[in-house]
Amino acid sequence: MINDTWGTPLGADEKQDTPKASKFSPTAIKSNLGLIYHFKESIPLQYNGNVNALALTKTFKTLRDNGVSYQTIHMMIDRFFYEINEKPINKETELWANFIGRRENLLKWATLNQPDNDVSEWKA
Repeated sequence: MINDTWGTPLGADEKQDTPKASKFSPTAIKSNLGLIYHFKESIPLQYNGNVNALALTKTFKTLRDNGVSYQTIHMMIDRFFYEINEKPINKETELWANFIGRRENLLKWATLNQPDNDVSEWKA
């Protein structure tokens, strides 16, 4: 097939041949994938941004199986990053592993607090 200078096959309909943009919005979807996306996007720049999605998915699934809502897990993630912002940890620490290690305390904290816009005002 002959291509023009832009790499499009001659005679091809550009609208039909262009890939469709995904309508996927991880922040809008209440799923483990959305929670992982929220966790990844919340990581401060000074920390290692690696995320073990499999380990987090297993943790989130276990929490969900025990009746924890997506909103509560979202609050746990927000509180975790608030805590490490207030009291920084070793920058080489894998944050996903630290989150999993703190999940019990974060869950206890989340069950004591109602959703609020300012995590700093939530009870310690």
